[in-house]
Formats: sequence, structure tokens, C-alpha cells
Amino acid sequence: MNYRDAVERTQADLLKRLREIDADERFHYPSANVVINAPLALIQLGMETQARTIQETLQLLGYDGPELQIRSGPRAALAGEGK
Repeated sequence: MNYRDAVERTQADLLKRLREIDADERFHYPSANVVINAPLALIQLGMETQARTIQETLQLLGYDGPELQIRSGPRAALAGEGK
């Protein structure tokens, strides 16, 4: 496997995971409060962190597709980010 193949495979794997996160309805729920629903808040935080990390990694790999426009999670609306 050469470098280009490795980058393309990595991009494909990252895009697959990003789509899985975006398809999870918990990712789009209103931001959970740790005091009221700690498990959901932790899940949302983990998903948001994964999505943001994947988006930044894809940018470093030179990918500029529409998946980079997926909002970063329930806290994104609080921070003024859009979908």
C-alpha cells in the first residue's frame, strides 16, 4: 500500500465514523446537563470530541467535503456554530 492509498483508506474510515456519529440521534438532542442526566452528557461529550477530532484530522489530510460542515454536537449551538 502506498501513501496515497493509505490516506484514502484513512479518510474513508474517518468519514464512516463521522457519519455514524451524525446518524446517532443522541448527537442531535439538546445539550444534556450532567446534574440531570450524566450518562447522556458524557455520551454527547464523547461524540462531540470524536466528531471534532475527525473533522480536524480530515482537514489535515486535505479533505474538504461536505462532512466537515456537520455541526460539532449539542454544545455547538451554545457556542454559536451552525450546521
